[in-house]
Amino acid sequence: MCCFTTHVSELPKPSWTICPHCTGFGCGIYPTRPASCRAFECGWYRDPAAPDDLRPDRCGVMIEVLDGTHVVMAVVDPQRPSAWKSDIVTPWLRRLVDAGHPVIVRAGPEPPPCFLIRDTQDISAVEATMKWLDTLAKKAAEPGVCQSLLHGGVA
Repeated sequence: MCCFTTHVSELPKPSWTICPHCTGFGCGIYPTRPASCRAFECGWYRDPAAPDDLRPDRCGVMIEVLDGTHVVMAVVDPQRPSAWKSDIVTPWLRRLVDAGHPVIVRAGPEPPPCFLIRDTQDISAVEATMKWLDTLAKKAAEPGVCQSLLHGGVA
């Protein structure tokens, strides 16, 4: 899923498009992949307790903690927009929320996101993150400016 959903600033690869180096079984340039791809940390891969059923290509949801925040982005495969509501994914998201991580669920580039929060103090973190994402999206439209919405920073 990361080869589809994420923006890669070093390549002509916007979010929500398949990477030209995706082989269908992985990355065709893995040993020399761009820095933003190297920096990407899949939430499933980082969680040693996560079962194989939660692997993004199997469950339809990719989890990532946004740089510099405790906010989690749950990116849903647009071909499976209800995947985040499944019996295996929902408990994982609930555990993240219970651990103090506001979760932003995105199911494609157009639908508005859904927010999962524990209490009202999380609202400001979500609002700040959405403002940050909106700023990055506007910057991405400017000629010569590239950045990853999920990997932080403006290039």
